[in-house]
This record gives sequence, C-alpha cells and structure tokens, in this order.
Amino acid sequence: MKSNKILRLSSLLIAGSVLASCTISFGVNTQESIEGSSAEISDVSSSKEDISSEAASSSQTSEIGKIDFSAFRLDEHPTMTALGCQGLKTTGTQKLLVVPVVFSDAKTVTSEDIEKINKAYNGASSEVGWESLSSYYEKSSYGSLDIEATIAEPYDVGIDTLTFQTNYNSGNYTTSDLADEIIQALSLEYDLSEYDQNGDKILDGFEMVYFNDGTEWDGKNSEHEVWWNFTTRAHVSNASDKYLAGVYFWSEYSMISNGYYTPDIDTHTLVHETGHMMGLDDYYSYDYDGQMPAGGVDMMDLNIGDHCAYSKILFDW
Repeated sequence: MKSNKILRLSSLLIAGSVLASCTISFGVNTQESIEGSSAEISDVSSSKEDISSEAASSSQTSEIGKIDFSAFRLDEHPTMTALGCQGLKTTGTQKLLVVPVVFSDAKTVTSEDIEKINKAYNGASSEVGWESLSSYYEKSSYGSLDIEATIAEPYDVGIDTLTFQTNYNSGNYTTSDLADEIIQALSLEYDLSEYDQNGDKILDGFEMVYFNDGTEWDGKNSEHEVWWNFTTRAHVSNASDKYLAGVYFWSEYSMISNGYYTPDIDTHTLVHETGHMMGLDDYYSYDYDGQMPAGGVDMMDLNIGDHCAYSKILFDW
C-alpha cells in the first residue's frame, strides 16, 4: 500500500533486480503453495568463439568476488531518506509493540479478535491462513530476522469514528498524535526501552490495529482516506524525556480477518507494510496504470510471494 512520505524507487533499479528463489508461497486467496524456482542454465559446448579458458574464468570470478555490497545496505542507501529515519532493523531479534485501537462506536472487541491479532504477528504457519508476520520473515531472511510482537491491551480512543475522521482531515488530531498519546499511556505499564534499541527515545516498531464503525476508504472519497492502511513516521528525533512514535503502521482489523482463509487470518498487507517499516519503498506504479516494474510477483509490488534479491541485498540477508 502507498506509504506516506515514501518516495518512489527508480523503475530501472527494480527492473534490473533478479527475483530470489521463493521459499514463501504466494498465498493469494488459496491454500496452495506456489514456490518459485531458479532458472536452469543449459550447458553449451565450448567453441573457439567462447571465452572458456580457465584463466578467463578465474579472472571473472575474482572480479565478482571484489564487489562490495555494503553501500546498498539500508542504513546507507538513499531509499532511507524517504521516511527520514529507520524504523525496525532487518537482522537479529526485533521487537514490535502492537496496540488494538478501539473507537467508541466500534463493535465489541473480543478475546478471539485479540488472539487473531496475536497469531497474525507471532503464530506458526499452521495457525494462520498463510504465514504469520514472524514465520514469513524468518523464512524470507533465511533465519536472519526474528520479529517478536507484544500485543498490548486494547486502547479506548474515547471518541467515535466520525469525530476522529473530522479532526484528522482538519489536521487538528492525526494518527501521529494518537500514536504519541497511546505510547505515553503504555509507558506506565511497559518498559519501552525494549522497543528502542538505539536509545533515542523513539520506538523502533509501533503498529496500531484499529476497530471503527466499519467505515473504509474506497480509494476515491478523500474524507475517508484515514480509514486505510499506511506506514509513515511521526518523529525523526526526540529531545524530550518521553518516548515518542517514529515509523509506525496504521491498519484496519479487517485486513487481518477478512474471510479469505481458514483459519481466518490473512497477513499479506501486514507483511508488506512491515517491509516499509524496515525501509523498503513500494515497487508498483503510483499512476495506477497497470505497470508493474517487479512483474507483480514481489511482496512490495502486489503484496504476494517473497522479497526479491534487490530487497534482500538492502536488508543484508
């Protein structure tokens, strides 16, 4: 999904990347696994025209071995300027703080709803309709990334859907303001330093799953635009002694529980948006012209499959 304050990557960069062999099934409204495979290269008999000498081969291998990919890592790559700061790190154990956000006119949030959210983030593959956030990134990263999510108690916003929408559209009270408000409340019962590895008083990973009166954005009505799913940032720096939100994800509960799967837990949007949280841009055209620079078979393009080789280089996988 399009992320606020995220710039487009060059189509040339994406078109030039090679899709990685998938260990993640595509999982588009189906239980079937569709795994990608590397293309086989057939043997070709050597000829006088071929560059086939042992010396030439050795030289080429030596030059390839000298390629330094460090400049492509996300901590140095220019794509990170899109958000202005880095959110979740891409290797090691990374902790997310996830909060169900409840508006006063929402349906009653049940223990089953909370358990679905927990399984969407932390569950085993067998417990969800496809992959959980944790199981997806463990596989996609070849074991380099372990995401652990803490699901907090539901936060009662205290106002109804229309009131929040009106305040948001006028700029009087935004999702960033709400994120900071919730974090201040959580600081009374959580050790927030666990979600701030670099100690800058800005949470590395913060996600809000909201329950409203059912209002959704249809892609056209700008008044309802807040009722969608996006990744953005609240603060780049923090000079106060209070914890604040940095990069965060705002998502409607129906994106997790949408009836497409059995069990009814779908994490495609969650996985895609967490890719933004770790620094990736969208790989599809914002002109909505049907152009798919990544061919529609990449997690940052059409929300399906694995991350491509280009993304995995950026992630240091």
